[in-house]
Amino acid sequence: MSFLPPQYRIAYYPALLVFLLTITGCQQNLKAIGTTEGGKVADGNIALSCKLGEAKTAASTAANKSKVILTLDGSASMVGYAKDANSRYIQTLRLLDRVSLAAPGGVEYARIDNSRKSIDRTEFQKSFGTSFYTGQTSKIADAFPDLKTVKGDRLIAVVTDLQPDDGDVNLVSKQILEDYLKRDGYAVAVWGIRSEFAGKVYPPNNAPAYEYTGNVTNGRPFYILLLGRYEAIADFAKTLRSADSNSLLKDRSNLTIFTADRTITSPSYLTAAQDNLPKGVSSPDSLSQDRFLMENGEQPIQFLEINENSNPDKQAIKYTLNYQANPDTAIPTQLEARYQVKKYNEERDKPAFVDSSNKSLVDISSSLANDKLGVEMKFDPTKIDRGLYYLTADLVARSIQVPAAWKEWDDGGKKDGSKTQGLNDFFNSLSINTNSVMKEKSPTVARLCYGIQRN
Repeated sequence: MSFLPPQYRIAYYPALLVFLLTITGCQQNLKAIGTTEGGKVADGNIALSCKLGEAKTAASTAANKSKVILTLDGSASMVGYAKDANSRYIQTLRLLDRVSLAAPGGVEYARIDNSRKSIDRTEFQKSFGTSFYTGQTSKIADAFPDLKTVKGDRLIAVVTDLQPDDGDVNLVSKQILEDYLKRDGYAVAVWGIRSEFAGKVYPPNNAPAYEYTGNVTNGRPFYILLLGRYEAIADFAKTLRSADSNSLLKDRSNLTIFTADRTITSPSYLTAAQDNLPKGVSSPDSLSQDRFLMENGEQPIQFLEINENSNPDKQAIKYTLNYQANPDTAIPTQLEARYQVKKYNEERDKPAFVDSSNKSLVDISSSLANDKLGVEMKFDPTKIDRGLYYLTADLVARSIQVPAAWKEWDDGGKKDGSKTQGLNDFFNSLSINTNSVMKEKSPTVARLCYGIQRN
């Protein structure tokens, strides 16, 4: 029963309707919209960060202007490569020289035996014959100048048989760790090439030398170590391959780049919605609750609606994503999922997504094989409270693995001149040191974004 006179009722009812809409649904037009990390949405709407910002997804595309420091192992253990004036070793030196001379940052030459020495081009050209290799020792760790004392970017290219006289390949790897792998954006590459060889092999630790003769088929390996910014190494390798008219680097060679933060070109994201959804789970184009709407904003967000009749047992959804690897890099062997879970909190004055106490909303596992990233997302409907959630899961690389092909290049202590003594130890040390850096600056291999509604 209304106590208002009839003449006031016409004005009263519209005002009452506006008041009721205000107190029950003042945010009826509010939305949560997907954006790139750091992106903005229209005033009043809520941003749901998904794709990583450009600064975090790609390496610098700036032109490579690193000066090349072409450094040769001048010890007597290298003589056997140079006895044939047309060996793959000599051809590779000439190729390195041509490419280095054309480098935008210029080129300098150096030699290592019992220490590191700068040499001029005339002295470098003697490396095309046997007279250059007169050193009695080989201290490879000295080949890497202290970056704190040099100006400008440097790309160090060291040609060696990786047989230091003290046998301490761990010392070489330690030097690489401190001066290169720990630096943001830096890397080290090992390029192994088999070449004709005729002469003495000098094993590490002053073990007795032995004669070895090898042709192209069973040639003795030598190595190019490349150290510097990842972009400089990748560009130099690409240029070498392009200029390699004799296919020296195509056959009977291996290249692996070790880097803590340049393993991928860009992160992977969820693509189209899956068809094999569990019973009671759907994947709509958007989610809504009390006129509040969640939209993807053209971001790779998958919406999942879990209904009351969903299977009470633990459910799983499987995905296969393309792994965006940088060429020649050692691939991750362990990915760790890091979650951020937020729940919609409908406050009258300012609705928002706030951190959820349910940190075990989902459980994501993953595996890498053949440039494919397999992902399995598990969840238990009975442990998810009713409401709207926004979840991101970053799959970050925690370690890398040495390609299995390198195992065939280690002689296993059997004095096999077609292989290299202690090579596995060197790679294992490089791997351990790279992994130690990745624990502090783990690259994000994939980001998975979900909007989840539990009815």
